[in-house]
Amino acid sequence: MATFELSTRHDLEDFVRGVVFLGVGGGGRGEDGLAHLVTAAEEGITLRVTDLSEIPDEEWLCVVYGMGSIAPAEPSREKPYGLDAKVVRRPMVEAVKALEEYAKVKIGAVAIFEPGGANSPKALEAGMRHGSLVPDGDFCGRAVPEMHQTLAAIRGIVPFPIAICDDWGHRIFLAHAPTLHSAEAIGKYVSVITKAPDPLATCAHAAYLMKVSLAKEVMVGGTMSLALKIGRAVRMAREEGKDPVVSITEASGGKMLFRGKVARVDWESSKGYMSGTTWIDGSDGTTYSIWFKNENHLARKGEKAVCMSPDLIHVVDSLTGEPITNTKMAAGMDVSVIGTPNRPFRNGPGIDCLSPAYFGFDQPYVPFENL
Repeated sequence: MATFELSTRHDLEDFVRGVVFLGVGGGGRGEDGLAHLVTAAEEGITLRVTDLSEIPDEEWLCVVYGMGSIAPAEPSREKPYGLDAKVVRRPMVEAVKALEEYAKVKIGAVAIFEPGGANSPKALEAGMRHGSLVPDGDFCGRAVPEMHQTLAAIRGIVPFPIAICDDWGHRIFLAHAPTLHSAEAIGKYVSVITKAPDPLATCAHAAYLMKVSLAKEVMVGGTMSLALKIGRAVRMAREEGKDPVVSITEASGGKMLFRGKVARVDWESSKGYMSGTTWIDGSDGTTYSIWFKNENHLARKGEKAVCMSPDLIHVVDSLTGEPITNTKMAAGMDVSVIGTPNRPFRNGPGIDCLSPAYFGFDQPYVPFENL
């Protein structure tokens, strides 16, 4: 873990590139996250990530994140639900303030829920604008499709109360839900309304209110500094005429799984998720597939698994090393697929909530190094 500032345009771009890589296909649009950081920097906002050990234990902390499908879509001309003008400029900041008001506490630290092109930069910006510290880490170690797939949740810590705010002025408090699955469904259905007029609208959630002393036990530390390292390695490789795919594999501590050309992407957007399969014609002459639910979860060579959640399946451009989200995946792309381990989730509860079996596949979890 480390304390660092994003002070140059290169820093901003490197950071976003890294969190998109760790977002494993999901986590939001990188260009959206970068735009927020650039605007904040131009307004003189310091963008600092703080080593978790340097944040006082007694501070209150929450996470903030956007929820909803990552499927490509155009703004609606229909003005569904009568929603026309956006009245909230920064829903994530509004959500943190709303949670403070509801819980009657002063939040001194705003954590990033997950790595991702939008969720990480926008949470960092929100924490800085709120005047809080943002720790070097997150609650998942990768982007995940469901809010209970966190180290906090598998430790039995509930996310309630949750404050939900969006661009249109919705302000909703979820004080309690009987299950985390029902809370997830409520959030996703709200996001469907939020994104119906504009898929770029933000359905912001502030949740998992806790003291920093507890957060230190349930966060995956060092992921934001790792993202900066990964993004910087790609840029420097390109500047030095090296293979950026080799550089990103080495910087992430990963393993090259396969290369090929995207043949097609089958997907649907339903109930707040983009789900489907990316089909890849491998350079070795075989067919590969990656099943995703917002994020990538099961990569196979024919019918044989080669990597699976909770481990990370990253798809990058074979020429530039740029990570590719499922929103932008398209036929004809030359891609390289990299696997990295998710060691904090390689245990019973972590496997139970993120393995292929959880998503309905008859496939026991096996670390990709052993496949």
